[in-house]
Amino acid sequence: MGSSGFGNPNSVRTLIFIAVALLVLVGYNNTCNDWDFDGVEESEDNCTEIYNPTQQDEDSDGAGDACDGETPYHEYSFDVCYKSNWSELSGPMWSDIKTSLVFGGTGTFEVRMRWPDIMEDFYEIGSSRENGRDIWFMGEWLGGEYGTGTYCEGTAVDVNEEGLVERIAGTYIMVECPDCFVWQPTWEYFNDGTWEAERMSPTFCNLPYDDDDDTDDDDDTDDDEGCGCRLGRSKCRRQLERISE
Repeated sequence: MGSSGFGNPNSVRTLIFIAVALLVLVGYNNTCNDWDFDGVEESEDNCTEIYNPTQQDEDSDGAGDACDGETPYHEYSFDVCYKSNWSELSGPMWSDIKTSLVFGGTGTFEVRMRWPDIMEDFYEIGSSRENGRDIWFMGEWLGGEYGTGTYCEGTAVDVNEEGLVERIAGTYIMVECPDCFVWQPTWEYFNDGTWEAERMSPTFCNLPYDDDDDTDDDDDTDDDEGCGCRLGRSKCRRQLERISE
């Protein structure tokens, strides 16, 4: 989707953000001391429950922004639907992954990544955080004795005039559970690299959407019941719940 580039975050900060995360992940080898696979041992990790390789702590209170409900909140807004791609993976199995953000309140949301039919059309789901500029999430899927997980940390790199984040860039790590039991999953490293996500219409993520009445369409009805932009997130949330059932 188009963007004016208005209010874009500093590009140097974005490059540093990604570089630091990748340095943490180089030579990564998970143990029981790193539950969230961010390359930082539990004893040193400022957010042990969410993947945050940069260890960002904006208010310097010792709690990483990914876990800190009191971290400074910024002026941008994430929308409900993005298209995710991964630097190290391409092709129909990995490209243009539908990534829905189901907001539960300021700073919290549930991510739902819908993988394509060739991957058996399943969702990776997980609870996550954002601060109006940066975003962290960990989506997982468990199917019988096998499971997958995709963990991401990113920051806004392109913002439109309305303050909506058009594009996100950051890092990811994918894990798998080849011999997995729901009550005691054992996750193993699969792949990592840089991640980008582009804002899309809610219809891309299979969400209902209608433009408002100010657009050039032939419909004179009140279209505000859709899930466009920051409107109707509760409706999108209910629709997502139906889709994933």
